[in-house]
This record gives sequence, structure tokens and C-alpha cells, in this order.
Amino acid sequence: MTEVLHIKSEDMRFARMHPNAGGYASIARLINPNNSQTIGAGIGTYDGCSIEWTMGVDEVVVVLDGLLRVRTGEGYNKVIEAKPGDVVWMPKGTKMKYEGDKAKMFYCLYPSSVNVPQPLEQVFSQGPHPVGTPEC
Repeated sequence: MTEVLHIKSEDMRFARMHPNAGGYASIARLINPNNSQTIGAGIGTYDGCSIEWTMGVDEVVVVLDGLLRVRTGEGYNKVIEAKPGDVVWMPKGTKMKYEGDKAKMFYCLYPSSVNVPQPLEQVFSQGPHPVGTPEC
């Protein structure tokens, strides 16, 4: 794609992810391999959930709202508590857990093609939420 892309907040669609992780988590994949071959970006929400993950790519996040908790290290004993405006970078290969208290974040991935380490039906629930704000 060689054009500037403007995605209005009211046009964003959030899909619930990791429905078995407790609480609630959702994602709006805004920049993905359909519109960029080099970078990925979107918005994620985390509230009362704990999602174990190994980074398949480099990721940087900017917290927009709430409290985002990132646990890393042996036994997930290192805890980062990021508040609105904070930036967290997680390099490829990082084993971590995403947690949050009404957290909303903007994320950016490089490269954009992410190989999800488990079947998508285990990551995402049935279909996206209606247009607009996520439940969190």
C-alpha cells in the first residue's frame, strides 16, 4: 500500500481474544499484512486477565488508559506496571504475561507477519465486537 491510511476510532472492530484467560481481552488489528508487508499495529485491551505469551516478533506498546502489567523473568517475577503515556518494548523471544486493570494500549509489531503459536480459535472468540469501543 502506498497511500496514507486513516482509521477512525468508530470504524475499529475489536475481537475478543484468549476467552479462557480469565477477565477480558480484545484486539483491533489495524495495520496487518493486508495493508503493510513490513509493520503491524493495533489496539489491545486487558482487564482482569492473565495471558502467557512468547513474543514472535519485536513489539512496542504505548499505554493509552488504565494499568498494563507485563510479567517477565524466571517465574514471571519481574513486573512492569505501565500507566497512560508509558512505553514498553518487548524483543522477539521474550516470554511474558500480559495483565491489566482496564488497560488499553496501542501496539506496534515488526515484522508485521505474526505466526500465532496456537490455533486462532484458541486465541480469538467467535467474531469481532460491534464497531466502536471495546468492552474494556
